[in-house]
Amino acid sequence: MAQAKTPKYNVVVDILNEKFEGSGKTIEEALENVDISWKEIKGNGEITVSKGNNKFTHLFNRPSMVRIFSNKNTRMQQAKRFELLLPMSKESNKPE
Repeated sequence: MAQAKTPKYNVVVDILNEKFEGSGKTIEEALENVDISWKEIKGNGEITVSKGNNKFTHLFNRPSMVRIFSNKNTRMQQAKRFELLLPMSKESNKPE
């Protein structure tokens, strides 16, 4: 019997045109797998979360980015927000 594929979330963090990627079974796990330290964040950035055809991008200022990648509670809270916003961003919902 073949195992069903678990949904995979991909996260791309773009800070000053430098991209960092991570993936995981949950958005929180994908954020944890991004290979960046909070000490390396030198400016504003954007986080793009995608799963299948759904894609969501959000801009963050530097203090918010540092908070997300230095504090596990903040990262967990932001992951929950992304989970709520991701279903509303389907490609089919965009006007032509």
